[in-house]
Amino acid sequence: MFLDAFLKRAQAIEDIALSKPSMKKAYTIHTGREMRVLANAGFVTDNKVILLAKDIEASMQYPGEVKVNLIREQRAIEFTR
Repeated sequence: MFLDAFLKRAQAIEDIALSKPSMKKAYTIHTGREMRVLANAGFVTDNKVILLAKDIEASMQYPGEVKVNLIREQRAIEFTR
């Protein structure tokens, strides 16, 4: 019973984050009290990351506090020949 409720809540929190534009993945951690969201670096600027994190946080209607970590990462890999 408790596990089912937790899984539904975690999925709902992740769905809120993924409904925002340019979000790639969302993970709920620390028993649903923290969320990590990966943004597509090609579409989200550094300034927009802050606004999107606040927008995700404002969209949640859950008791207690949920920490939202929005990560925008761009990687470049090059090989020598």
